Amino acid sequence: MFSEADIARSRGHPAIAVQRPDCMSAVSVTPQLLGQVQALLYVVAGEGKRDALAALEARKSNLIACRAVQQCPAVEVWFAFD
Repeated sequence: MFSEADIARSRGHPAIAVQRPDCMSAVSVTPQLLGQVQALLYVVAGEGKRDALAALEARKSNLIACRAVQQCPAVEVWFAFD
C-alpha cells in the first residue's frame, strides 16, 4: 500500500496492483489480508526511513503503513540504520 487510493481500492481484495513511489509497478497485499495474519514483521533499513519509522512507532493514523496493519493482532519492527 502506497497511497490513500490504494487503501480505498483494496477493500474486498487480498492483493492489488500498485504504483510504487519510484514509478515501478508492484503487487501489494491488502489490510484485509494483513488482518488475518497472526504476526507481521516490518523490516526497515536506511537513514531515509527514520522519519517513517518514528511515525510508525507513534501510530500516526494518517500513515499508510499504520492504516494497513490496524487489524493485525501483532506487529513487530526490525530496523537498521547506517
